[in-house]
Amino acid sequence: MVKPFYFVKLPLSFLTMSYSIFINSFFIIIISFSCFGQNQRVIDSLLLEITQRPNDELKVQAFNDLAWEHIRSNSTEAIGYAKKAISLSEELNYERGELEGINRLGTIAFQQKEYNVAIKYYKDLLKKEKKLKYQHGIGRAQSQLSNIYYKKGDLDNALRYAEESLKVFRNTNTENKDTSIATVLSTIGSIYTDMGFYDNAIKNLLQSLETREKLGDEVEIAKTLSKLGILSISIKEYLEAKKYLIKSLAISLKKEDKFAIARTYNNLGIVAYHLGVYDDAKEYYNKSLTLKTDLDILENDWLIYNNLGTLDLDLNNLDSALSNFRKAEQILKKQNIVHQIEVPLNIGVVFHRQKKYQDAITYYMNALQIADKSYITEIKILNNLQLCYTEINDFERALTYSQRTLQVNDSLVKEKRKAIQRLTDYEKQIELLGKDNKIKEGENKFRSLLNYGLAIGLLVVGLLFFVISRNKKQRQKIKFAQQQTEIEKQKATVAIQNQEIEKQKAQALLDSHELRFNQARLEGQEKERTRIAKDLHDRLGSMLSMVKVHYKSVEEQLDTLKDTNQKQYEKANTLLDEACEEVRKIANDINSGTLSKFGLIAALEDLTMSLNESKHITADLTIHGIDTQLDADTEIEIYRIIQELIHNILKHAFAKEVSIQLLQGEKGLNIMVEDDGVGFMYDTENITGMGLKNVASRVEKLEGELQVDSTLNNGTTIMIDIPINDINI
Repeated sequence: MVKPFYFVKLPLSFLTMSYSIFINSFFIIIISFSCFGQNQRVIDSLLLEITQRPNDELKVQAFNDLAWEHIRSNSTEAIGYAKKAISLSEELNYERGELEGINRLGTIAFQQKEYNVAIKYYKDLLKKEKKLKYQHGIGRAQSQLSNIYYKKGDLDNALRYAEESLKVFRNTNTENKDTSIATVLSTIGSIYTDMGFYDNAIKNLLQSLETREKLGDEVEIAKTLSKLGILSISIKEYLEAKKYLIKSLAISLKKEDKFAIARTYNNLGIVAYHLGVYDDAKEYYNKSLTLKTDLDILENDWLIYNNLGTLDLDLNNLDSALSNFRKAEQILKKQNIVHQIEVPLNIGVVFHRQKKYQDAITYYMNALQIADKSYITEIKILNNLQLCYTEINDFERALTYSQRTLQVNDSLVKEKRKAIQRLTDYEKQIELLGKDNKIKEGENKFRSLLNYGLAIGLLVVGLLFFVISRNKKQRQKIKFAQQQTEIEKQKATVAIQNQEIEKQKAQALLDSHELRFNQARLEGQEKERTRIAKDLHDRLGSMLSMVKVHYKSVEEQLDTLKDTNQKQYEKANTLLDEACEEVRKIANDINSGTLSKFGLIAALEDLTMSLNESKHITADLTIHGIDTQLDADTEIEIYRIIQELIHNILKHAFAKEVSIQLLQGEKGLNIMVEDDGVGFMYDTENITGMGLKNVASRVEKLEGELQVDSTLNNGTTIMIDIPINDINI
């Protein structure tokens, strides 16, 4: 049975990152939440001052201070005092008091998650600060706007305001200049992390860390180290992540910051999970859970329970997994959090694996209702529903969800087209912009959209091919299930017979003493083989031939040689003949073999058999529509491509199964290599692995297209299309 999709750890680390930026970056709330509690003596003093003072600037400040004291505990009171401060400031023409009041209103709107309202306040604040030319106020407003846009998910505007804020702070000489710079750098690092620009993220976070260390701010150092740890998790540098997180934990333990300790334990659990140290992962998760329970931070405990459940799911401890997911579900209901899709989907997966298909369908449907145009997640759920209905023989609904999957992929295609259109629009805008600063802004937007467009395009093509391939198999399964039992038995018999034939063919190839390809030989290159063979035949062979000629001249004087010398000559001559023959044989062996003698299909069958006999991995080969041999050069290139991909799987993927498919259609040859390994983060613009670089180079030589679809813990699918005009059939 095909395993259903479920949520794994990495997305949860991003949730932790998003929560972290709220705590660390919004520096208007630069003190901790504990400081927001009402100080009754301060409030009483301020109220007394208001009643006794005339309408002056100090009274405005008192109103603003009262708004601040109530900002956490009573937002209605806080709004009222802030508006009184603004009203009185307008009467007194006291601009700074008015701006502080606007600042208070923006803070309240942000805390209430009324982001559009908060944006309106801070844009008004920014406009007024610019009019007054108050640089620190300008930088502060820009930084606050950056954080609001980040929380909204508008990363482009978040980055733009953060960079503008950083520029302003670097050009000011205020007392808190370095603190402000470090805060904005940390925010920029978080934004780049979510954008997937990890080099830029690391650069900014390290600069923030350096500044924090100079300031000696241990609390902020711990938070920045935690961010670097989470970023390292994102790029699969788990040992590096552990190093950062351990340093962060040491500081938090010293400061007795239980909230930070709990958060770091959770992230260390994620690291241990990805390193395969499940006992340590469970211990870290439980430590985090205990601390958060003591702190009564229930709104985040569901993440810990979900992590524990996912760990149990990986270990196939289904009852324990369900128990943890149920606890997470209860917390979400208690907190009235209705848009978290991970928990219902994971509960559905548990029921799916327990073969309780109706219960699984119920939870999958719940998850589908809150997918909210998250195309990738929606495709996962639709595929899981298709699998469930197939298992209960409801083939009509299975086909319905198969068709819905294709419709979602059509939506992805439309998104790609919109992205391309936006790129075109921005190109036109850049041409029309006359000022240097506007040109720079337009180019930044264009580059950002270009990256998104390319990413969406790659995702659309990869997902479309993956889903079509998956649905094709699923439809075949449905049709087979509807046929009579006798026909299924006959087909099974034919399949067994074909399998035996394939084994006999493979054995025949082995008996003919052809070359066996294993993991070490996969790294060989065809050009190097040809060069060695040519050098052996042409250069060394020629040299040996010249030596033979000289020996011929000696034969004319054999009669004059002594018996001993003559025997040595004859022995040397015999060895020379054997050396010439061996050179020709080696050159021939290097440049021949299964591929050159029997063609691509036979060579791939031999490769598949070698993998299966290794007992380390199970390989499956499917070839359709290729009835004759391709031209020799093309077959060599295709074989080397597949050979390199198999080598990468053996070396990096830790896979148990690999599938190789070659399909010949009207437009060309399609190659797909799929494994169930650990997956990896694939960067379309910066291919770092030598293996993938070699593959990309060979595909480009054949004027083909290379697509890579890889997600963590869900394996990797490599798809290659070679145009029909470039191959001879």
